[in-house]
Amino acid sequence: MTQKELKQIIHIKSEMRMLTIRMKNAGSTAGDYGLDFSTGKKRAFIIQGKHAPEYYDTAAKLSARADELAALVSAAEKFIADIPDPQVRVILTLRYLEGKSWHDVAKAIYKDMTADAVRMTVSNWFKKNKR
Repeated sequence: MTQKELKQIIHIKSEMRMLTIRMKNAGSTAGDYGLDFSTGKKRAFIIQGKHAPEYYDTAAKLSARADELAALVSAAEKFIADIPDPQVRVILTLRYLEGKSWHDVAKAIYKDMTADAVRMTVSNWFKKNKR
């Protein structure tokens, strides 16, 4: 896995959260309107419910995409777990899996380490390991 691919993981996780919300909301309102004559007055209201064919098609597409994204995140987690250097593992986990800034990663590891030093540690590791 390359550093460029790892950089995408935080965005992939955001997309997964968005897909989860979309799957919960898929087809929850049909967006159709009608008139209520039961009270003798005309008033518009939203008819709620799920239109089965559209709902299941949308839900299946969203679920398939969520599975693809979960596989990418899982591959990144495995890649990081297989790195022998514990410092690099921690840095990559904080930065790419948890989405922390370089500054926050530096503070979490060593109080006297700068964000640039942490970033260069990762950059040098990728250069050394040709990824």
